[in-house]
Amino acid sequence: MKLYRFRRFHYDEWLLTFELIVDEYEVIRETECFYIIKWHKWPKYEKRVGKKTLRRFAHPTKEEALHAFKKRNERWIRIMKANIKIAEASLGAANLYEIKP
Repeated sequence: MKLYRFRRFHYDEWLLTFELIVDEYEVIRETECFYIIKWHKWPKYEKRVGKKTLRRFAHPTKEEALHAFKKRNERWIRIMKANIKIAEASLGAANLYEIKP
């Protein structure tokens, strides 16, 4: 059995050129609640992936993996927008600040 996870691969971060890559992870063993996947090329690196958790690292189908990728990126956009607002407010406060001798 295999599990899937989508990720971006950047060719050039300044030009925003990238492609989506599907990583396939082989399930080494399975318990009642978890899949144990081969994490890297070396056999000692294993990762536990929940079967019915809200946020999974990898998914049984490519459709579920793509849906999770979209949701991850939507959340990332919300976080980045909030960070931009904080940075703009901080810059505004810095522009109003006067250093007194």
